[in-house]
Amino acid sequence: MKLYHLNQIPENRIKSLFGLTPEVLSAVIIKVLPVLEQKRRQRLENNPERKRRFVPNDGRRREVLPLHKLLMTLVYLRHNCSHTVVGQMFDFSADSSENALQFVVTFRFYNLVSFCLFCSKQEFSECLLFFQKLL
Repeated sequence: MKLYHLNQIPENRIKSLFGLTPEVLSAVIIKVLPVLEQKRRQRLENNPERKRRFVPNDGRRREVLPLHKLLMTLVYLRHNCSHTVVGQMFDFSADSSENALQFVVTFRFYNLVSFCLFCSKQEFSECLLFFQKLL
């Protein structure tokens, strides 16, 4: 599944894939992605074992984007299928899917994602409050 196909997928299929309606999914993406990138950058800048200093946009471009990582984590937590299946859905390997889960879980978004998986539109405000407590 390519990211540019997301806007072509019907609403009920997005709900069954990710466990969130498109409105809630977009709100979670808007809230979570900047924080994930900020935490990743802080981790790389403050790593005492790092041999080179951190320079943004240095080196090879990442193939697995943070958006891929978040969506793979949502699919994995929703369906509890193997990493091979999740990786194949997004045209990545099983290792990329496992690393994506580690990336998101490392920053304590496991609780946010698992809480938001089954929330309805009425519970979304509670989901956002829960998200703010995590930060």
